[in-house]
Parts: sequence; C-alpha cells; structure tokens
Amino acid sequence: MNMAPGTTNHLNHTLPINQSLATPASAVVATSSPSHTTNARCLDITLVKQRHEWDCGLACIEMIQKWHLNNKQQQQQHNATSLNPTTETITSSSDCASIARNIITTQSVWSIDLSDALATMGINHHFFTVSIGIDNSHRLKPFYQRDWSADEQRVSRLFDKSRAHDPPMLFFGVVPLEKLIAHVKQGLPAIVLVDSNSLVYIVNNNNDGNSSNTSSGSSNSSSSSGHKREDKDFYGHFVVLAGYDDSRQQFIVIDPSLSQEYCMISVNDFEYARSRPGTDMDILLIH
Repeated sequence: MNMAPGTTNHLNHTLPINQSLATPASAVVATSSPSHTTNARCLDITLVKQRHEWDCGLACIEMIQKWHLNNKQQQQQHNATSLNPTTETITSSSDCASIARNIITTQSVWSIDLSDALATMGINHHFFTVSIGIDNSHRLKPFYQRDWSADEQRVSRLFDKSRAHDPPMLFFGVVPLEKLIAHVKQGLPAIVLVDSNSLVYIVNNNNDGNSSNTSSGSSNSSSSSGHKREDKDFYGHFVVLAGYDDSRQQFIVIDPSLSQEYCMISVNDFEYARSRPGTDMDILLIH
C-alpha cells in the first residue's frame, strides 16, 4: 500500500495531523532549561538508560510512563482538594520498568511493540508510519534479518490489533517537521525511530558558547555533522524528543544509550536520521 508523503489515513478514518497536536491540561513543562541551552522549553522527563544493546525502546517507554505517572499524580493531588477525590491507584515509578518488560517480551522490538505497550498502559498516543504491517524490503537489511521469521507473525498481529483500536491510534503517513516541532513545543513528548549511524549531537564546550559535534553511543555511529557515512548499514534506535530550542533550531533529545540527561541535535541532522531507509518514518506522538 503506497500513499503520498504527508497524508494521514487510518483505514477509513482520516485525521489531519494538526488535529492530533492538542495539549492536554496535564502536560508538565520544566521551568528550567538544560544548562547548555538558552531559549529551550524542555519536558521534565528523567533519563532511563537502556540495559542492553536491544532495549532502547523499552527504556523510552519507561521514560514516558514515568512522565505520564508524574502528571497523573499531580492531577490526583489537585483532585484530592475537591469534594470527589479520585480513587484511582497510580503505579509507583519503581514498577515502570517491570511493567514495560512484562508487556514487551521480545528482544527484537519494533515501533508497533511500543505502540501496543503504550495502549496497554493507557497512555494516549498516535503512531505514524509509512509502512502499515511488514515491509518485505527490510528482510534484506542486516538489522532486521536475524529475527525476521519470528517478528513477522507478531508484528502482523499487533498491526491488526492496532487497526481495530477505537479511537484510532494508527495512522499512515509522515509527520511534517513543522508539526513535530509544534508538538514538542506544546509540552508533549514523542518517541522516534532513527538510524543510530546517522545521529550527530551537538556538544557545548564548558558553556562558553562554542560547540562541536559528536555521534550517538552506537559503535557504528557517524563522527561529524555533514560527513555522514551513507555506506553504513541501517541501525535502528529509539530516542525521546523532549523539547525544542527556537533560537538555535535544535531538538532536545533524551538518548537511552548515553549518560547525559539531554542531548541537542540540529533540525537538519535529526530530520536526516529519522528519514533514513529502515525507519519507515515511525514516530509515536504522546498526548
């Protein structure tokens, strides 16, 4: 099934992307920005480091779940002052990791696995992709080859499950860059599938205003902005978008493979990394 980039269909449902970008009242935005930014708005999301080479997606889910939990706890505190305080029980943050890993039991994690986990946890989101189901062309990519047979049945089943979800959460199409920027500027995070070999972060040297470039934590990463190794194989990696710096035109990224709490990446470099063959332009917009 092919469709022109920029269109967004959910089977017989049609939803313009900008209708999926409303800000919930529970959105929490940190009052302080990362130390190496000047005009950035950054979500209060705590870094969770991945434990293994394969579980970056689970770490991202845990980060989002903790952020979601914090919002609901603040909502409970507000409701406790009303005549009808909520009786809903919120899971402690210490349980977030085990919940995610009980839902996702495979070590070959696809974006649809993350979407299903979010839905199971009751976290509202929209999952955009240009490949509904299995794209057989990925069978030839080394990154996908090892677990292809086992993945095929599970991924197809999860897409069928997602198609039947009401209200719809699965959409075919590309989230335009300007809509993605608008989403994070409204205080809402996103989980994005990128090519780790194409990630180039910006490093501020001693807060002196000078900056340099560094690649992601993958051993196969590129080494400098503008000199990306297009000959390298695709290596999928999930990151969390947590904010945007207007003045510098840079996204604030939380990368579970790295130790620093926040990373900065230029809009152009991020667009390149999320557009590489193999990503299917997969993105989960959290609401």
